[in-house]
Amino acid sequence: MDRGDIDLEDVIKEHRRDAGRSGEEIERLTVDDSLSDLDRAKLFLSPGAHQLQQNCALERLPKVFQEYKQAAYRALFPGFTTWIESYNSQSQVAAGEAFMAILKDTSLPKEVGLWLLPTTLSMLSTNRNQDVARVWLKCLCGIVPTLPRKVVFDELMHIALSKGESQQSVQARTACCAILGAIAPLLKREEIEKYFLQKAMGLCQDTDLEVRVCMCEQLNHIARAVGLDTTKEKVLPELYELLRDEELTVQNAAFASLVQMLDYLPPEIRQTKIMPFLRLFCPPNESCLLITLPRLIGELMCKMVFDLTDDEFQPLMEAYKTYARHSSEEVRKLCASNFPAVLKAIGARKYALSLHVLYQQLVQDASSSVRAACATSFNEVAKLLGKKRTSSYLKDPLVLLLEDSSHDVLKSILEDLHLILGHFAVGTPQQKAATFGGLMPSLLLAEKSASTGRQWRLQLCLLRAFAEMPEYFTSDQIFENFVPICFCYMTDGVMPVKAAATMALANFIRNNRKASQRYELSTRVVKEYAHGRSYWSRMVFIEFCENMLKVSSSRMFKDVFLDPAISSLQDPVPSVRMRACLLLPHLKHAIKLPEDVGVLEKINHLTTQRLNDNVKEVSAAAQRVADGFKHSLRNAYNDREVASDHAISQEEIERIDKQREDEEWNILSKEEQVSMQGHFAWVLMRGRLLLKDEKKKIDDMLQRLKLEAASKKGSIASANTIQSLSSSPQDSGRLSKSIGSVRTSVSNGSRISISSASSRAGSMDTARKVSSSSPVPSSQIAPPGLSTKRSSGQSSMVTPGGKAGTRVSLGSGNQTAGSARPASPAVNLRPQTPSPIQDASDPSASSPSVILRKNSKTIASRRTSS
Repeated sequence: MDRGDIDLEDVIKEHRRDAGRSGEEIERLTVDDSLSDLDRAKLFLSPGAHQLQQNCALERLPKVFQEYKQAAYRALFPGFTTWIESYNSQSQVAAGEAFMAILKDTSLPKEVGLWLLPTTLSMLSTNRNQDVARVWLKCLCGIVPTLPRKVVFDELMHIALSKGESQQSVQARTACCAILGAIAPLLKREEIEKYFLQKAMGLCQDTDLEVRVCMCEQLNHIARAVGLDTTKEKVLPELYELLRDEELTVQNAAFASLVQMLDYLPPEIRQTKIMPFLRLFCPPNESCLLITLPRLIGELMCKMVFDLTDDEFQPLMEAYKTYARHSSEEVRKLCASNFPAVLKAIGARKYALSLHVLYQQLVQDASSSVRAACATSFNEVAKLLGKKRTSSYLKDPLVLLLEDSSHDVLKSILEDLHLILGHFAVGTPQQKAATFGGLMPSLLLAEKSASTGRQWRLQLCLLRAFAEMPEYFTSDQIFENFVPICFCYMTDGVMPVKAAATMALANFIRNNRKASQRYELSTRVVKEYAHGRSYWSRMVFIEFCENMLKVSSSRMFKDVFLDPAISSLQDPVPSVRMRACLLLPHLKHAIKLPEDVGVLEKINHLTTQRLNDNVKEVSAAAQRVADGFKHSLRNAYNDREVASDHAISQEEIERIDKQREDEEWNILSKEEQVSMQGHFAWVLMRGRLLLKDEKKKIDDMLQRLKLEAASKKGSIASANTIQSLSSSPQDSGRLSKSIGSVRTSVSNGSRISISSASSRAGSMDTARKVSSSSPVPSSQIAPPGLSTKRSSGQSSMVTPGGKAGTRVSLGSGNQTAGSARPASPAVNLRPQTPSPIQDASDPSASSPSVILRKNSKTIASRRTSS
C-alpha cells in the first residue's frame, strides 16, 4: 500500500490493535464528552471503571469537592465506601491522599470531616497493606480536629480502646496509639485520666517495636492535655525509660518527643533532668542520635539557650560544628538546614566569631545537596543578621551560590532572590552601587546557566526577581544588562517565562530615570511585538499591555501603547483577537473623560464587532468579558495598592492613577526634570512672543483696510468689509484673553501646552483672512520638531508624522486655568531636546512631544532673564 493511501481511520485501527484492546472494551471505556465533572467522577470511581480512569478521578476528587461541595458528597457517598474495597493498593493510597487534600480546603463546610469519617474508619477496620494503613491512619488524625467533641468522645475513643487490647494485631495497637494522641487535645484532663491515660502508658511498654515508636510520637500531645503535674508524675518516667530503650529507633523517637516537650516543661526540669542526658550525646560519636540530633539541634538550642550559661551552652555549639564537618553527606545537609535556628540561638552578634567560617565551608561543600540547603535558608540567615552584617559577611557566599554549577542550588537561591537583594541595600548610594555592581556579573552568569538546557523554571524565578532590580541597580545598568534578557525571553521563552518577562520589562520602563530610554524601549516594544509578523509576538504585546497597566499610570500607557492595543482587537488572527478581548476592561479603566471620548467610542465600536465576530470562540470570549465587566474593578489594579476583595470607586482609581503619575515624574533624575522644565519655559516664551506678533499684524491689517475703505467713498462692499472688520475690539479681546489664560495657567502651576497663535485666534473671521494671506509656519510656534494640534476641550501635541499612535494628551478638557487643585505633572516617554536655544527654523532639528511639569517660580525667573 502506498503511504498516501493510508487514512486516519486506518492509523487509529492499527493503534488500537497494537494496544491489545478489543472493540467491545474500547466501547465500554468510551465516555460521553457532555458529562459534567461530577458525573464523570461518579462514573470513573465505580468498580467497573478502568484503573487509569479511577486514578484520574481520584486525582481530580479535591477539585470536584471544591466545585460541587455538598452535591459531590450526595452523589459519591455512601457508594464510594463500598467501591474503594475493590481498588488495588495503589488506588487506595491515592484515595487516602485525596481525602487529606480535601480536608485542607478551607472553603468546604465544617461537616466535611463527618462526610469522610465512615470511609476512613472502614479502611482501618481490617488489616491492610502497611502503606495503605499508614496513609488512612494519617487521614483519620487529620479528620479528628474537624469533628464535634461528642463524636470524638462517644465513637473514636471507644474505637481506639478496642483496638488497643493485647490480643489485637500490631497494626490495630498502632492505630490505637495514633487515635489516642489525636483525640487527647479535644478532651478534658479528667476524662483522659479516667478512660485511657493508664492504657497509653501501658502501650509505652508494648513488646512490639512499632507500637512503642508510635506511642513516643503521641506523648507530647498527651502531656500537654493532662497538665504539668500529671506529666511529671506519669509521662516523664515513661519517656526516660524509652530514651534508654534497647532499640535505636525507639531512642530516636523518644528524643524527638523530648525536644518537642522542652518549651512546655519548667526550667528546673530542663536544667536538672534534661541537660544531664544531653551531655551524654554532645560529644558526637557513632551513637543512636547521629541523624536525630543534627536534625533537631537547632530547635533544641533555641529552647535551651535561656536556661544555660555560656559555658553550659558551649558543648552544644561544639557538637553542632563537629556534625557540620561530619563525613556523612546527610548529616552535613541537616546541619545546613538547621543553620538559621542555630544562628537565632546564639544571636547575630556572635556570628562573625562563631559561625562565619563554618557557613563559608557549608556554602562550598562538595555535595550539591548541602549547598542547596544553604541556598534555601540564605534569606532567613540574612534576615537574622540584619542588613549591615549581611552586606559585610554574606556577599561572597551569595556570589558563590549564584555561580554554582548545580541547577538545584541555583533554583533554591533564585526562588528567594527578590527578597535576598533587599538585605544588601544599606549604606550610602556609593556603597550600595559598589555592592550591587559586584553582584552584577554573578547575576548574569546565573542567567546564562538558567538559559542553558531550557531550564524554564529557573528563568521564571530569575525574571520574578527582575521586578525588584530598579531599586538596586541604575537605569543604565538595567538598560544595558537586564533589558536584553527580557526581550530575549519575550521572543524565545515558554509562555510563563514570556509573561514574567513582560512584567519585568514593564517595571523597567516605568522605573527608568531617563525619558530617552523610556521612549526607546516603548517604541521597540511596539515595533517588534505590536507590529510583529508572528501572531505570537502580538500575543506577547497584549500580555505586556496588561502588565504595563498594572504598574504604570494610564497617561504613560496612553502615550505609546494605547492605539496599538486597540488595534489588536482587529488582528487578522482569531487567537489574537480573542486574547485582546481580555484586555478590554483594562483599556476602559485607562481612558479619561471627556478628553478620551473618541477613544471610548472606538473601543465600544470594536467591542461590538467582536461580539458579532465570525469566529464563535472570539465572540464567546467578548461576551464573557462584557458580562463580567461590572466586576473588573476588583482586578484593575494590583493587590499591593487596592485590596482585590473590595470593589473600588472611580475616585479611588483616579487617586491611584494620579499617585502613579507623580511617582513617574519623581523617578526621573533631577537633570531630566530641569531639562524638561527649561524646555517648557522656552516653549512658553516663544508662544507669548508669537502671540504678540500675531496681534500686531492683525492690528496693522485692520488699520490698512480702514484707510483703503475711507479712500473709496460710496462703495457699499468696502463699507460692509470695514463694518465686518471693525469688530476688532472683541477679537482683540479674545487674543488678550488667550494670552492672559496662558499667563494665568502658568501662575497657577497647572499643566498646559502652547498651541499655535493661529489656533488661538482660529474662531475670528479676521484672523482666518490673515492666516490665508500670510500663514505662520507651525515651526515658529512649537519647539523644534513639534507641530501643535487642538481638539475640542483639550490641547495636545503630535509629532510631525501625525501618526495616531503618537498623540499625547495634555490634560482634561474640563480643567480650567484657575483650578484650585492643580493637575499632577505628567511624564512623557519621548526624549527632550537638550538645547532649547536651537533655531526653530532648522528642518533637521527634531524633538518629540512632551508633557511638562511647571514650576511657576522657575518659569518666572526664566521669563525675567529672557
